[in-house]
Amino acid sequence: MFKIVRKNLAAYFQGFVVCAIAVPLLSFNIGLEAAQIVLVSVILLAGYLMVDKLNVERKCWMWALSAITIVIAINMAQERWPL
Repeated sequence: MFKIVRKNLAAYFQGFVVCAIAVPLLSFNIGLEAAQIVLVSVILLAGYLMVDKLNVERKCWMWALSAITIVIAINMAQERWPL
């Protein structure tokens, strides 16, 4: 009798712990991936508009994106540099 109860309680708590960790972690991961898809879509749309509609040279557009990326990366590195 006690073995059955103990086994059922162990299974119940294992399921609770997995749900308590897995669901929030999965939700966080899905949100992160959705944000990345939105960001890439915005950048691709901006690139399309700049290069094809506003006739900005593709080379200039790539240099601009690279410069923005480098500035952001340097800023992040400076913020995390140990003093």
